[in-house]
Amino acid sequence: MDEERLVKTITKYRNYRFIQVLRQTMLILFPVILIGAFSWTLSNCIFNSDSLVGRLINLNKWFPQSWFLRTILNDIYTVTTGFLTLYATAISADITTKLYNHRNLYASIFAAVSYLLIFHHSIRGNQQVIEMQYYTAFWFIIGVLFGYGVGLIFAKFGSKKDLRKHVRRYDLLDAIRENSKAMVITLLIALFLHVVFAGIRTANLDTRAYQAITSFFNQHSNYWLAMLMALITTLTGWLGFPGSLIFNNAVFNNESLINLNHVLQNKSYVNLPYPFTPSGFFNAFATIGGVGCTLALIISILIVSHSRGEQRIVMWSTLPAIFNANLPLMLGIPIIFNPIFIIPVVVTPLLNMFLGSVTIGLGLLPPLVYPVPAGTPGILTPLVASGGNWVGILTTIVLLVIDVLVYIPFVKIAERVEWQVLLESEQEHE
Repeated sequence: MDEERLVKTITKYRNYRFIQVLRQTMLILFPVILIGAFSWTLSNCIFNSDSLVGRLINLNKWFPQSWFLRTILNDIYTVTTGFLTLYATAISADITTKLYNHRNLYASIFAAVSYLLIFHHSIRGNQQVIEMQYYTAFWFIIGVLFGYGVGLIFAKFGSKKDLRKHVRRYDLLDAIRENSKAMVITLLIALFLHVVFAGIRTANLDTRAYQAITSFFNQHSNYWLAMLMALITTLTGWLGFPGSLIFNNAVFNNESLINLNHVLQNKSYVNLPYPFTPSGFFNAFATIGGVGCTLALIISILIVSHSRGEQRIVMWSTLPAIFNANLPLMLGIPIIFNPIFIIPVVVTPLLNMFLGSVTIGLGLLPPLVYPVPAGTPGILTPLVASGGNWVGILTTIVLLVIDVLVYIPFVKIAERVEWQVLLESEQEHE
């Protein structure tokens, strides 16, 4: 497919109603997620005494009350990113009704209420536990999809009046009556899903599934499984499920400890039991700027993009991305559900992991066995994980340059698509 035809195809894709709703929802929520990302970065990477920065500046010595500031920052993070999916549900419902020329405030209200009803279960087994993970960024695309569905219900069965223009008492009472059918349908769907999830959660089926997956990874981890997990993580991130697989030492604790003990006891990497642990392997090479190696995307946009809007977004998103918090970039550019970026988002992590393994295999860089402090910038991870080997930072720089070269052609295509969409929009309004 030539580039001209590709641009037209992607432009057509951009005009689908759901894609319009998704992109508008992401753009509206960009400042919310940006605040959340900065709060997370400051709390976990700067004002955290256990982080790399906190250790280097000896934070506990000159700022012993940093825990209080971290608490405030974590609260900000919770009410922004922690409830992102709930916000997305309400916003996407409102945008959907607007696209169908039936803007309806009740669509937003009942989308949020119904989403809460689906996932709010106060009983798990014999314990009363309210779990918040269903409102976080991980479930973002589910919230948008649900809000879109509720918006369609209200566009078809709800009132045609915009409550923002009718504020008299009788107008509001009429609007309630005219929206009653859409309200009932939405709540019945939510109640059905609530019962289904209640059965799953009461039986702890979701917890058992997670434990089974974790156990499998601990017992069968190897080079190719690490590559597969990287592929799954990047694909699901592109689909709107950021952080689907977390490569941390908690999941692969046994391998990491065995490797570290081997090196400390033998003073050698010879016969290392697990030379390519998924936690170290993935975190070192596949998350330079977050999942999808998006620090390279930032640099690519700053180099070749002529869009002032995109350049502002990447400038605002740069600090969190340095510390691998790239959700503002995922929503602001956007990357989620953007067919232009699916190839570089998936290819760059796998390419980096392959080239990184070659570097280790050739003996240029030792296996990455040392624990990496929380909040370590992605570009420094190989340096820290290799015990301060200078080849680690050199490898990262080379990989980053390669990633930028991979991203640049796609950034150019994305800019052409934006201009095409803008042109068509102007022609429609003439």
